[in-house]
Amino acid sequence: MAKNKVYLRPDGRHTRAYNIWRGIRQRCHNPECRDYPAYGARGITICHQWATFEGFLADMGEPPEGVSLDRCDNDKEYSKGNCRWATPLQQNNNMRSNRNILFDGEIHSISEWERFRGFKRTTVLARLKRGWNIDQALTVPGEEYHRRGRD
Repeated sequence: MAKNKVYLRPDGRHTRAYNIWRGIRQRCHNPECRDYPAYGARGITICHQWATFEGFLADMGEPPEGVSLDRCDNDKEYSKGNCRWATPLQQNNNMRSNRNILFDGEIHSISEWERFRGFKRTTVLARLKRGWNIDQALTVPGEEYHRRGRD
């Protein structure tokens, strides 16, 4: 194997993009992979274009620093139309386990709403668990709620 292959760095090690592509293939195709139950066993597949690393690289390019591959819709395949390079924050807000809330015509995860509204972490979730409606949970100022001794 020539050392100047597109998936090798000058030092002979695999590129980051190649390792990401290889990880996708393992999660989707290898029942021995620890992540297979959350991917391949759930029916998550890889598009035909990405059967080769060259096809993946042509669609996605090398990953920029500080990002990883994210599927926009976690129930759909790995493909150019469903994947993006995302920051850790974007990845965390796109997890299947997130509870998304529709408020004022926008859908965001609870942690995103907390950030947007200036609440401390877990405030909105705690309010919802106490039976507050979504409007109250997202609009009652945190300081006012603290003064009443309920948060």
